[in-house]
Amino acid sequence: MPRSAPSSADHALIASAAARGVEVTARQVERWRERGLVAPNRRRGLGRGRGSSSEPVAGTLELVVWLATHTAPGNRPHHLALRAFGENLAVPERTVRAAFESVLDPAPTDYPHSGKGLVPARVRAIDDRVFALAAPVLGAADDGAQLRPSEFRELGIEVVADGAGAVDVGSLAAGARALGARGAPTLLPHDLEHHLPQVGNPLVDTHGALAFLPEGPFTDHLRALARTTPLADLRAGWLTAGRLEQWALDLCAAVEAELASTPGEACGEWRATSLGVGRASLVTGVLDGGRPSSRATTALLALFQRDMIARLRHVWPEGRFDRLDGPSGLPAPLREFVGQEAKTG
Repeated sequence: MPRSAPSSADHALIASAAARGVEVTARQVERWRERGLVAPNRRRGLGRGRGSSSEPVAGTLELVVWLATHTAPGNRPHHLALRAFGENLAVPERTVRAAFESVLDPAPTDYPHSGKGLVPARVRAIDDRVFALAAPVLGAADDGAQLRPSEFRELGIEVVADGAGAVDVGSLAAGARALGARGAPTLLPHDLEHHLPQVGNPLVDTHGALAFLPEGPFTDHLRALARTTPLADLRAGWLTAGRLEQWALDLCAAVEAELASTPGEACGEWRATSLGVGRASLVTGVLDGGRPSSRATTALLALFQRDMIARLRHVWPEGRFDRLDGPSGLPAPLREFVGQEAKTG
C-alpha cells in the first residue's frame, strides 16, 4: 500500500531539523510515529469555513532532533522512549507508561539484573579489603541464617507471585544477609529479627510478615506505579535511578583509590552503607550498567520505597526515621527522592 505524502507540517519539521544541522527524513518521522515515539500532528481549524491545517505538538522538533542523533540499529523503541523521557522530551504519555511496564514483562524474578551472582565481583573485592581493615572495630560477623543464591532467587519468585507482605521477617533477613559483605556484621537483618516489635503489632502481622507491605503480586504494584504515577514523579524516579548508579560507581572508584593509598572517608561510607539499608542500592547501582530496562526497574523500586516509607510513617509515627539520614541510612540520591514524600505522607 503506497504511503501518503508527507504533510506540510512534516515538511516544516524536517526543514527546522535541517536548520539545526540534523538530517531527518519523512520516512524516519513516519516510523517513529508508528512506534509511538512521536505524537501525531495536531489538527487546527483555520476558521470561517477555511478548513484546517496540521501542526506538530509542542516539543516535537526537539524530540525528533534527539531521535535522529540517538537512534541506531538494534535500539529498542521502549529504550529510546525511556531515555528521551528522562531528558524531558515530549514522548507521548502512553508510550512512556508502556515503556516502564515493559521492563516488568517477564517478571524480574532474577535479582540482581544479571544472573551471574548476587553481588558483583568488584563489590566483593572491595568488601574483602575494607572489612579486613575494620574487623577489630566492628566485631564478629552476624551468624544468622543466610540464603544461598538459588534460595535467594526462589525468594524473589515468591515475592513476585505472592507479594513482599507474604514473606516472613526471618526470610527477608536471610535474604539481606546474602547481599551483605562477607565476614562483616549485618545490622539490617539483625534489626529485622530482633528489634522489630513482636508479632501482632502494626508492623508485623500474625504470620510474621511485615504488615505495612501491600498484599498481592509485587509486579502488580510496580505495574500500577507505571500506569498511574504522575509523569513528573516517574521522571524523578528515573533520574534518581541514574544518580544511584553514578553514586555507586563513584563510591567504588573512590574506595579503590583510597585502598591504593590511605583509607579515609570513602572507606567509611562504604562500611556504613554496606552495614545498613543502602547495601541493596549499592549492589544494584553497580549492576545496572546504564541499561534503560535496569534503570526503569530501579526507578519503579524507588517509587515503591518512597510510598512504603510514607506508609510506614503513618502506621508507626514513633519510629526512628531520623536513622534514614544517618551514615547507615539511605544513599543520598534515594534519601533526597523519598524525603519530601516521607515527611508529608
